[in-house]
Amino acid sequence: MIVLLTNISIIFIPIFIYLLSISYNNYLNKYNNNYLSILLIIQVLLFVLLKDYTKSIVLINIPLLISYLKRKELTSIILSIIIGFYYVLFFKYNIYFIFFEYVLYYVIYIIFSNKSLNIRLLLYIFI
Repeated sequence: MIVLLTNISIIFIPIFIYLLSISYNNYLNKYNNNYLSILLIIQVLLFVLLKDYTKSIVLINIPLLISYLKRKELTSIILSIIIGFYYVLFFKYNIYFIFFEYVLYYVIYIIFSNKSLNIRLLLYIFI
């Protein structure tokens, strides 16, 4: 039962956060829209704490993608650092490759954010 709840939370919480941000966009802009940053960081920390390695390696980048789509640069940097440490500590990946990967994501975001940010291109990069 706990494994089922863990898998459900890993799959649906990022989607729920994104839908919440869309549905309450006018209301949240009034309050500076900081709640989305906090929720995305909490989501990544939830991935780390649940330690469901087989599922989270695929889904842990969803909050990072949402933060790039919402143009939250500071949140994206924080999430990249947390996800990078997660990969290095739990999967024993090379820290230089992980650092290069997430810096590359950020550089590509900066390059295309000056132009119109094409959502499909960003999705292809993350896939």
